[in-house]
Amino acid sequence: DDQSQPIARAIRDLGIEGLLGAAFAVLVVLAFLLSMRMTLATAMSIPLALLIACIGLRVGGQSLNVVTLAGLVVAVGRVVHVSAVVVENIKRRVEAGEHKFAGIPAAVREVAGSITISTLATAVVFAPLAAISGRVGDLFRPFAFAVVVASLASLLVALMIVPVFCFWLLD
Repeated sequence: DDQSQPIARAIRDLGIEGLLGAAFAVLVVLAFLLSMRMTLATAMSIPLALLIACIGLRVGGQSLNVVTLAGLVVAVGRVVHVSAVVVENIKRRVEAGEHKFAGIPAAVREVAGSITISTLATAVVFAPLAAISGRVGDLFRPFAFAVVVASLASLLVALMIVPVFCFWLLD
């Protein structure tokens, strides 16, 4: 009995649902920021953070499967959240008249602590799932690992890459 077709279909469907979720999240950011350029800075963080997370999965000995893909899809919300917080603060400071050379680093410093705490809280909540033993643990361990790695990747991108995107995209 060949199970490869249903598994491949499940992975494809989960990928499509993840893309739809990311697209809707970007639309929400656009509605909130009312700026196509700043929304683009947030949107660019999604594939970059997920790429870093996939590298982290590989380094951690995990494969990309239905369970880890589900963890990455769940983490897309975190990716958008931390990037949107950084982008919104940069936008606010620059619109208030600060030059982007001073405003962008100041804006990032202003929110770095809160988004770091928020991200670490997410990691701490999901980390105990890795300690579950037996078959249930075999299911939840890769999921938890994917969420934690993607959350940490989102923090890295939000603090280091998104400000560069904003610098390039601001007038």
